[in-house]
Amino acid sequence: MEQLKEDYWLTYMVHILAKEYGWSKAQVDQVYPEEAGVLIQFIATERKDKLLQDKLDYYQKSLDAIYIAHGKPEEHRDRFIKIMENLQHLTIQMNPVSESSEGPVDDDLPDLENLHRLKDFKKSQ
Repeated sequence: MEQLKEDYWLTYMVHILAKEYGWSKAQVDQVYPEEAGVLIQFIATERKDKLLQDKLDYYQKSLDAIYIAHGKPEEHRDRFIKIMENLQHLTIQMNPVSESSEGPVDDDLPDLENLHRLKDFKKSQ
């Protein structure tokens, strides 16, 4: 492959620039020869960076899967809250469970207080 690139360097350059940037041959012909090498180096660097980032993302997802399988629920909740705080640029405060509540909470009933707070929040936006 390397020998092919060396023998047909001009065709290879046109191919790479056209493929990466969606340029026609006429547009590639407008590139100065000094710029072509630099552009191809940029393309190669960006491809390497993307491959590395894909690997890092894969490893992070794998580690998250291991963490989820073996972690504590409280740590998951706290980690989720931190991620949401970073994404939303907010501070999330958890309402403590009331000690005085008697019996289990009926999950089928809507939480009216939080619904009203959500409506007020949407109105303020």
